[in-house]
Amino acid sequence: MPTIPRPLILAHRGLVNAYQENSLAAIQAALDHSDCDGAEFDVFLTPDNEVVVFHDENLLRLTGIDQSIYDTPWSELKNYELQKDVVVDGGSKRRYPTTQPISLLRDVLLAIKGKTNANGQLFFVDIELKAYSPNPLRYAVGREAAKIVKELNMAEQCVMSSFNYFMLIAAKYEYPALRTVVGFDSHMPLSADYLNDILETDLLGNAMGADAVIADYTLLDSDSVSVLNEKGSLVGSYTFFPLEASDALMEQQVQALLMLSKQGLNWIETDNIEFAAAILEEAGYR
Repeated sequence: MPTIPRPLILAHRGLVNAYQENSLAAIQAALDHSDCDGAEFDVFLTPDNEVVVFHDENLLRLTGIDQSIYDTPWSELKNYELQKDVVVDGGSKRRYPTTQPISLLRDVLLAIKGKTNANGQLFFVDIELKAYSPNPLRYAVGREAAKIVKELNMAEQCVMSSFNYFMLIAAKYEYPALRTVVGFDSHMPLSADYLNDILETDLLGNAMGADAVIADYTLLDSDSVSVLNEKGSLVGSYTFFPLEASDALMEQQVQALLMLSKQGLNWIETDNIEFAAAILEEAGYR
């Protein structure tokens, strides 16, 4: 039996096999799930300075409205709903029973503040500051999201991650007690080996005062987690067991999960909570 704790299991965008991604209902369902330790969800800043929980820059896929979220004030956005039929990662369309409202970050955090998972631990939240480009002018979402976490006194329960490092710097400057997480993605314009070398040095994290790294599992090798943990950095990885996954991909991810867990991986983000929990339990993690 492994002597190190199993990684926390976070519902990627909430419990997406039950409710639309990033909806309050999906996050609440993750909170209520016995195998789930927390949730990851995405946020944007609207032009009227509201932090909203949403994944895409364009509203079309999730609401049917072909419009940029950057051009949509909350006064308008709150009237739209996450539609029943949603194209999920992988390209297929998933039908949900009802539409769901779009939520403010503040309302989501209030719904889970102080709540515990099945193990009696605080429900762990990764707030991803969504970034589709390294645009430094988008940094304000980090500041505004950090203000909300600070006002609600939820630093113990939250981390804040991004692939836009300007956003993370703004968040840390606004609320130094907030743990920030440097993101690495396989679609970055560098080779996987080079990205692995960069993340293992933790130079970016140290320069920004960050507390953790989150990386696509393909960028982490047989010692990445151990190296970073020894440097005092937490490590998360994503996205395990997506809604649309071939048998070959599932097996590849099972092996990656077991390899990383042996090193002390701190958390994973997954679309399939039950499957991830079963794999870790079978391997002896409790």
